[in-house]
Amino acid sequence: MLYSSEKNEINMVLSGDAMITRPLSVFDEPQFLALSYVFKKSDVGFTNLEMLMHDYGISPGIPGGVFAASDPKNLKELEWFGVNMVATANNHSWDYSENGILNHLDNLNKTNLIHSGIGKNLSEARAPGYLETKAGRVALISLTTTFPDAGRAVHQRPDSVGRPGVNPLGYEQIHKVPKDQVNLLKELANKIGFKQEFSRKKLKNNQIDFITKIFEESNDFSTEIQINNNDQDEIIKWIKDAKKAADWVLVSIHCHEDPPGGYSFNGENTPEFLREFSKAVVDAGADIVAGHGPHVMRGMEVYNKKPIFYSLGNFIFQNDTIKWHPHPTYESVGLDHYATPSDFYDKRYDGDTKGFPALQDYWESIVAECKLSKEGVKEINLFPIELGYKLPRSQRGRPVIARQENKERIIDKLSQLSKPFGTKIEFTENGIGRVNI
Repeated sequence: MLYSSEKNEINMVLSGDAMITRPLSVFDEPQFLALSYVFKKSDVGFTNLEMLMHDYGISPGIPGGVFAASDPKNLKELEWFGVNMVATANNHSWDYSENGILNHLDNLNKTNLIHSGIGKNLSEARAPGYLETKAGRVALISLTTTFPDAGRAVHQRPDSVGRPGVNPLGYEQIHKVPKDQVNLLKELANKIGFKQEFSRKKLKNNQIDFITKIFEESNDFSTEIQINNNDQDEIIKWIKDAKKAADWVLVSIHCHEDPPGGYSFNGENTPEFLREFSKAVVDAGADIVAGHGPHVMRGMEVYNKKPIFYSLGNFIFQNDTIKWHPHPTYESVGLDHYATPSDFYDKRYDGDTKGFPALQDYWESIVAECKLSKEGVKEINLFPIELGYKLPRSQRGRPVIARQENKERIIDKLSQLSKPFGTKIEFTENGIGRVNI
């Protein structure tokens, strides 16, 4: 054997959303350092970087709840922890518009972190990032289904430069309702002066555009999501290209969208279109799929011997210690020009009695250690983690391996979420979950 990569085996460690605003390297709790070691001993340490790294000297764009920004020095903190690959396509990528994207890219390129998902134009945003490891070359493709229309990167042309933005997987929601309801909407549209001929959407004979939403005649009420075929085709094209250029392909999907009926903390919570697209990604050549977005866990499955995690939940959750916010953030909760960041957080979360701080599910998740071979996944170990639920905002948000009394409950939660996919997860004697391959 000439190269160690000829073993055709690799160890990847996957985590969910990283909203990091504070250093990591100053802490030394055993359960914190043990989690860091899981990353450091792996070939790939992955997370979704859901912050823009810049110095705040940039005009705001379109917010996604908060304007997610952080000191660029925290990129080095992720490296210290053992992260070496980061996804950058998510709903916060456009918080500071085009200049935010470009500044973020500039700061990322000053580190050793391999990244994918945003770019100066659409081809750059679609293209993989490549990590060299002793186990072989790893490609990362990062995309998001959740983004403002303005955040979509645009292709260059011979006569025009492209536009910075994210790698998008767009979709259209088709709301199916009985015919009599469609007639009522048509009547209402006429009364308020909304004319169908002004719609930019391609409609079928049994569809109408009612104030930018498509409604279709049906026998019952339901909502169908139709993926943008151009986006899907281009993403699949780049996955196939990555498969030729790398030994391993990791695809990251950021998806906030809920299934019909809304998100359930206790039951099925993965939208069907996400399942279908994830399987198409594997069929195109991906070795593993890392999902995230809703900030809580969704189930996971093994499809054609390849792991698909529909949401890994939160990994670092420090979105309530962002240093500065632009004025629209304060306006959104009724605060004036003289309010401070702490005023905003107090108002938004009503003294930690509602929203993210009030729900334990946001502060518990897993880190997945996946041992892969060319024949498929060989082993998946699931490390239950906690992020400081009920602690002050100055302390919470940093991941540690869960306390003994919480480990089995967290693993059991993921097991229950994964049952609809035929996945069996056992809680082992050493305090981790193990997927029955």
